[in-house]
Amino acid sequence: VLPYEGPLQRELTERGFEVLTHKLSVLQGHCEAIGRDIGQIEVSVGVSADADPAVAGVELRQAGASLFTIGLTGPDYDLAPLDRWVAWRDEVNAG
Repeated sequence: VLPYEGPLQRELTERGFEVLTHKLSVLQGHCEAIGRDIGQIEVSVGVSADADPAVAGVELRQAGASLFTIGLTGPDYDLAPLDRWVAWRDEVNAG
């Protein structure tokens, strides 16, 4: 969860796949205009630590994301949610 909780944040959370797909479509157009391969660009997305990587990770990866960042807040940092994401990443990378 980002520090700002407003309409845009809710839209990105609820429609993340759709928003990312649209933004990558726009980026593809810009890349074509300058002759750049969009595959050279690593797409990163921020995900909620509470999100299920088997659902959110798969969906966002299918849309084109390959780097996932997870925001955590302190002062009591609970790193347990990262275990799910790391395990999912390792499973995906193992093929």
